[in-house]
Amino acid sequence: MGGILKKAGHFFLGYHGINIHQRLMRLVLFAILSFFAAIALFFMVGENFFRQDISRIDSEFARANSEYTKEVIEKTSMATLAKLAVADAWSINRELDLMRHDADVLANAMTLIMTHPENYHPHSVRDPHEGKVPPGEPFILYSPALRHQGIGALRDEVALAANIKGILFSTEMSQGDSYAACYIGSQNGFLICSSVFPRDEYSPISNDADYEYDPRTRPWYINAATSGKTVFSGPYLTILTKEHTDVEVISCSTPYYDENGIAGVASVDLATDGIRRFVSEASESDGEIRFVADAGGNIIFSSVKEGTLDGTRYYLAFAPVPAVDWSYGIMVLEENISPSLAESQEFYRAMEENFRDSFQDAYNSLLQGAILVAALLIVLFFFLSKSLSGRFVRPILALTDGVREIAKGDFDKKLDIKTGDEIEELADSFNAMTEELKQYIQNMAQVAAEKERARTELEVAARIQLDMLPDGHEPFPERKEFDIYASMDPARDVGGDFYDFYLPDEGHLVITIADVSGKGVPAALFMAKSQSVLKNCVMKAKDNDLALALAEANRQLCRNNEAAMFVTVFLGMLDLATGRLDYVNGGHCPPLLGTVGGYDFLPMKRSMVLGLMDFSYEQQHVMLTPGDTLLLYTDGVSEAMDEAGSLFKESRIKEELNVLPPDQKVEDILSKLLEKVRQHAGGAEQSDDITMLGLRYNGTE
Repeated sequence: MGGILKKAGHFFLGYHGINIHQRLMRLVLFAILSFFAAIALFFMVGENFFRQDISRIDSEFARANSEYTKEVIEKTSMATLAKLAVADAWSINRELDLMRHDADVLANAMTLIMTHPENYHPHSVRDPHEGKVPPGEPFILYSPALRHQGIGALRDEVALAANIKGILFSTEMSQGDSYAACYIGSQNGFLICSSVFPRDEYSPISNDADYEYDPRTRPWYINAATSGKTVFSGPYLTILTKEHTDVEVISCSTPYYDENGIAGVASVDLATDGIRRFVSEASESDGEIRFVADAGGNIIFSSVKEGTLDGTRYYLAFAPVPAVDWSYGIMVLEENISPSLAESQEFYRAMEENFRDSFQDAYNSLLQGAILVAALLIVLFFFLSKSLSGRFVRPILALTDGVREIAKGDFDKKLDIKTGDEIEELADSFNAMTEELKQYIQNMAQVAAEKERARTELEVAARIQLDMLPDGHEPFPERKEFDIYASMDPARDVGGDFYDFYLPDEGHLVITIADVSGKGVPAALFMAKSQSVLKNCVMKAKDNDLALALAEANRQLCRNNEAAMFVTVFLGMLDLATGRLDYVNGGHCPPLLGTVGGYDFLPMKRSMVLGLMDFSYEQQHVMLTPGDTLLLYTDGVSEAMDEAGSLFKESRIKEELNVLPPDQKVEDILSKLLEKVRQHAGGAEQSDDITMLGLRYNGTE
């Protein structure tokens, strides 16, 4: 802040050489002389050169107007073309969205039928190989391979799938007069189809072997089944029969499912003649072309059947058809827009003629006025320069003196300058700045003292919290029946996690790990209370009943818990002679038990955290054999996040433990797991306390 004052002082105090009055005189004289020199030079060139210059300006102005007019007309035309393209593309997209809706309806209906067969009665569907199919009646086709091996095994599936007949027919009829077909293809090789030609007296399908059809080999089936989503095909000719291959359609297909996954594909066909007719009829003149192109730029539909555009200039506008990733385009001949451009250019040429005459008159008047004004300014300036410069200099000198005092550290100094201009505002700003600096320095000193006191208190609290926990490094060196190691790494100076272990008698070891809700000092205080209550309840429990001990601890923590804090707890008691581990869980993370078969999660029953409401806990047990290892942890391990927000997860803990050597020391297991958590987090800030406890049962000799 002192550097700012020094710079301000240098600004006002550091000038040398000529004064303001001299600078002002020189500047004005130079400006006036330069102005007259320019006027003299201009008139020396002559009137003829001036007229040529005006003519050149007129030509450039005319060209600029022509280009601007062309640009405006082009933008207006392109905007109109773009709106037309969007409107036409929307019409096409609406038809395709209806197809998608119908295909989804068929697929959803089939999925409901195949996943809930108990809700449907078996139905039959006509087979063209067994007789002609009446108009409007759905039929079934089997693949050649399926007919060869026999269709008896699929009769139940066919009878169930035949429930779709009514929806097939109603969906086809909703397409209006356009050719349409609705069908479902099973992954087992049969096809149930609506009547492809419902207006014929009879379906053209007979007992001819040509009508054997395998839907699984068709692109509409393969694309939908492979992608697992709704897909559209490009235009193609129907090939259901050899006699009817002249109908061009597009297909919309989507998979349907049974309990095992994709069971087949539902599809809707729509004849393209309506789209082709729409594209052709939308063209308004001979100089206009409308077309539809696919995602690769290939023309699918066009208002012209053939021809090239070599040497012909068009205006082009595109609009997306998002349902199928197509584009709709409109092209208009450039010459169709040229008449409007010529009329606009003629209008601007007339305006340019008027401008030339007006500009000449205005220029002559301005030149005469400038010469007169310059002469008057020279005379006036010589009389007023001394008083004007003094008016500016006096307040600046006063401001300089005041700033010099402030720069020395006298923040009680006030500048009293009344000029009614920016200099007065600057003086007021300096006065305000000195007050703010004075207050700022006082506040900074107070904040620094408070921060130092708070920091000292947190360090003391952190040391006290660590002293409350048992030593996690070889706490019982004289006991050979087990090895135990624990560690806690708080996310802040003090945390809410804690672990505990102790010998209530010579034959048992109690282990505890817990995680208090929240962070910081409130969590640390609730942690201290929870640790004390849990240990007292366990020591008072009869017959080592951990469930009753945890329930009693819960009741005590619920009392006077106005802050609604809670704690998750895992509590276990190991019989050192037999290896029996009795345990009870209070909403905590599932521990991992390592045996000769590797690490797996300890079976856990549903339970409730402690501190919120009364709850009855259930005790479980497991038998440990010498060499078995138990790992307890808090969610600071499983929910450790990297910079992208990805969690470490409980499954990752299991994977990392299972790649460690089976004879790894307990201390090394916790150390290597913590290292993996740190690697996963990378540069992300630790968001939660990381607490772990490892116990290996060695048995008795």
